Amino acid sequence: MMNDGAIQTQPPVAKALEWARSRLQDAPGIEVKSFEPLRTAEAIKNTRIAYWPSGAEDLRNMLVNSGEPWMELSEYVIKDAVENPTRGADGMLQLRTTQERFWFDWTAHWKTQDVDILICPVYAGPAPSHDTARYWNYTAFWNYLDMPGAVLPTPIVAGPKGTESYTDNEPLSKQCEDMRQLWEDGDFEGAPVGIQIVAPRYHDNELFHALEQMKEFLQVK
Repeated sequence: MMNDGAIQTQPPVAKALEWARSRLQDAPGIEVKSFEPLRTAEAIKNTRIAYWPSGAEDLRNMLVNSGEPWMELSEYVIKDAVENPTRGADGMLQLRTTQERFWFDWTAHWKTQDVDILICPVYAGPAPSHDTARYWNYTAFWNYLDMPGAVLPTPIVAGPKGTESYTDNEPLSKQCEDMRQLWEDGDFEGAPVGIQIVAPRYHDNELFHALEQMKEFLQVK
């Protein structure tokens, strides 16, 4: 999966995924396919609400009472929960029902893709600058679905500023525009890039079996 349908990966991450594809496509016993994402933005919004079902009221009260300053990322990550507070047992049940309905939709979608495991980004870019890691899509999404994943290093690192650029000029969302701007503004030379291997819920053994099969081709020691 080259991107999640909501945020395109920055150039070094796309390069790392293409590297993995090239290493695996001719490997014996392995068939490589493209994978289409499903409603990522919806799931991530619901994930943030589920993390703080009371609208982050307790967190906000603690910060006010302690006099601790609000950090930019803290304000950002609770925004959806503050705007959509969930109260009481009925609210919690609704959150859980929404999550399980999405899981059933995702399971049906996974079956149509006819894959055993999924290779995808860990993050939309290489190691981010401080106070800019706003978009957790590529890890929080699997947390929401309760699907196991493992992160692997690659030999790919970000090149010198100005030497790598997006191949697709059309952003997928406002968040995608933000990630593009972070890429243009930042200098990530030498920053490492990992990839992620994900398996269906309760298929942890299959995940580790796939890792064992692929580690030679992906230079994992």
